[in-house]
Amino acid sequence: MRPDNLGSAFVRIVQAVSSALRPSPGHQSIDTIKDQIDASLQWVSSQPNSTALWAKVQSTVENELTVFWTMGMLKGAAEEEAFFARCDESTMTKADIAAQRVVCLIGVAPVTPGQFTLLTVEQRCLPSAPPRSRASGN
Repeated sequence: MRPDNLGSAFVRIVQAVSSALRPSPGHQSIDTIKDQIDASLQWVSSQPNSTALWAKVQSTVENELTVFWTMGMLKGAAEEEAFFARCDESTMTKADIAAQRVVCLIGVAPVTPGQFTLLTVEQRCLPSAPPRSRASGN
């Protein structure tokens, strides 16, 4: 997928250990996770950019990662050890927001190779909704 396709999410690895970059069962797990998150965020392209959207994106990603963790694809005795997802002001620049990009930072601990991997999910959305004007009572 190409990042300039406004209707599609794309996921890119922004930091990973070299062993995770070689074809391996762990790499296949990361690809599976990326593909599922991509599919689960298709709805974002029809939503206005807002903090409410960011919270929904984070929740959606956390729900998907919980499924992978319960399936045994992520390593950790608790969810907090196996993954995290963050989608808020700390993951986006003003330029991202102006360009209708929602950015979610994801960390996962795949069972193999067993080293934490960071991913960034970027999704295009609609521009922020303009504030509603209040009708005056006069």
